[in-house]
Amino acid sequence: MNDGFVNDGPGPIHSPGVGGAALSGTEAQTLLRELTDASPNAIIAYDREERLIFFNPAYLFLFSRMAAVTRIGAGLEEMLRHGIAQGQFPDAGTKPETQWAWLARHLAEHREPGPSRELALPEGRWVQLRERRSASGHLVCIHSDITRLKTAEESARRQAEEDPLTGLCNRAVLFRKLAGLQLGQRGRDPRTACLILFDLDHFKVTNDSLGRSAGDALLREIGQRGLSLLRGGDTFARLGGDEFAILLHGIGTAAQALSFMGRLRARLEQPLAHDGAIVTPSLSIGASLFPEDAEDAETLFRCADTALYQAKRQGRHCHSFFDRSIAEMLERKARLADQLRRAIAEDDIQVAFQPQASTRDRQHRGFEALARWSGAGQPVPPSEFIPVAEEMGLIAPLGRLVLRRALGAMREFLRLGLEPGRVAVNVATAQLLSADFPREVRQELEAHGLGAEHLEIELTETSLLDRSTDRIVQVLREFNAMGVTIALDDFGTGYASLSHLTQFPVHRLKIDRRFVRDIEESGSPSPIARTVIGLAHGLGLEAVAEGVETEAQLAYLDEHGCDLVQGYLIGQPLGFEQAVAYLRRAGALKELAGY
Repeated sequence: MNDGFVNDGPGPIHSPGVGGAALSGTEAQTLLRELTDASPNAIIAYDREERLIFFNPAYLFLFSRMAAVTRIGAGLEEMLRHGIAQGQFPDAGTKPETQWAWLARHLAEHREPGPSRELALPEGRWVQLRERRSASGHLVCIHSDITRLKTAEESARRQAEEDPLTGLCNRAVLFRKLAGLQLGQRGRDPRTACLILFDLDHFKVTNDSLGRSAGDALLREIGQRGLSLLRGGDTFARLGGDEFAILLHGIGTAAQALSFMGRLRARLEQPLAHDGAIVTPSLSIGASLFPEDAEDAETLFRCADTALYQAKRQGRHCHSFFDRSIAEMLERKARLADQLRRAIAEDDIQVAFQPQASTRDRQHRGFEALARWSGAGQPVPPSEFIPVAEEMGLIAPLGRLVLRRALGAMREFLRLGLEPGRVAVNVATAQLLSADFPREVRQELEAHGLGAEHLEIELTETSLLDRSTDRIVQVLREFNAMGVTIALDDFGTGYASLSHLTQFPVHRLKIDRRFVRDIEESGSPSPIARTVIGLAHGLGLEAVAEGVETEAQLAYLDEHGCDLVQGYLIGQPLGFEQAVAYLRRAGALKELAGY
């Protein structure tokens, strides 16, 4: 019989019919043929000698590339070999050795049927294969089309494992690959690897200036360019935002990693055109080595992240390898941040007051309020805890506390009948960007019974360079309208231009201490200090010199018209009681001088 159906034995076949009536052998065969022809499942059967004895139309549809050999009497191995040659089984591959292995495995599975298994077909189709041996020794195979199920599974897998924007792996996949390094097997496993983390310098500027579509296009292009550099087995993941990770197998030295980084920069930092604009990416890169730096996934990632942080600290567009000294520094910084956070919450921050005096007659004019803190009983230098506060988002609450303490001291000075002048309080960019900041300052002044003339706020040049210039200008104008004096600290160390000085309502320029120090150390007059004084006066502002420690410096500044000075020559930072004594002496001297 050549129609794909064979009777399993001689004689009539008895089967219950409608109402229980028995069917003749011919009727049963006709019914069986109709049922198998209508079945969406592909059905095929082999006898004890592995010769084809039955197949239905669905089998020919699913296994169309084997149609030429699908005939009654064809051998199982012959059919499989033909299917491999015709590409019926993609998993068999194209290399002879992989095809032989596939054939041997599938013949063994056919001969000893076990649980159902899945089989890939061309054009992305999948079938589930179930096989059974009948009592007579025949092998019956049923193939169910599960393409929709596999497509849904693949879609779910992609959603769980792929970054939707770039199509790269996501963080979960990266950590699974890291865990697959068989970490902890250093003595028995000679494998090495390098984890590289990088992000795009100033990516926010691209988004802000060119729009999110340009930023998304850049991220997609970075993904495609990076993939072109990888080998089989390497992993490229987008971790979020503009941060990416590459896991390179077989790279265990800094020299090998540097070679790859060079190729990575050369490829990824090529200009990209988008809607008429040209974007030139710049990378900051951090790297850690397995197993040299770490033997578990979390630590290896943390090491690379530490190296990336160091690259950014070095000025961006840099690379850095993990360094244990850097890790120790970051751990100290984290501990310091926790202690500082508690100190702010418990009002455990002190304020010192450094006097400011007139250059001409040394009469007291005011104070600068300086934050002081002792962590675990030991004084912590402001140069150490102020940057930590800025980086960890603590600068605003720290600034509020210092302002409150400074104004509280000013109220007490006045209550004691002293003349403290005005107190200058340093203000961070984060505070200037707060919409409530002017209102908070006004409320603090009112709560302490002080007028705005008793307060000066100091900001650094870098504050003027923030991208939110309009907001900062608005805040400073509110302070100016209130009568609060505004001083620009550390002038000459940043990149503020004359246009910034004319745009912002500033009353005083403070000359950085390094330019004052140059007055004596260079052996010649300081041209920068002299220039800043002239610039301030030309703009109708006062000039204040910081770090004045010698009479020679004071004389030079007086000669060139500097208005105010502060530094150890005038007075070191003072606690409250010391400041009270200082003001009393200053008042007595003022009376003696006839002021």
